[in-house]
Amino acid sequence: MRTPKATGTNPKILKWARENAGFTIEEIAKKMNKDVDKFSLWETGKEIPTFKQLSNLSNIYKYPSAFFFDDLVPES
Repeated sequence: MRTPKATGTNPKILKWARENAGFTIEEIAKKMNKDVDKFSLWETGKEIPTFKQLSNLSNIYKYPSAFFFDDLVPES
């Protein structure tokens, strides 16, 4: 059974969290064993990560999964 998509994930927060954690898109793609293109699609909102992928990102970025569903992007 496939993991459902994490519909409602804010792509701007995905990008902010990655940058705030100090990762390039290439580094995080390698850590998660995914193509850079996949992350670009997530960060532009053209695709949505699954709940499992979002959970993995949560652990890497050190933010709770619920954080990625907020409407407001934190100010740096």
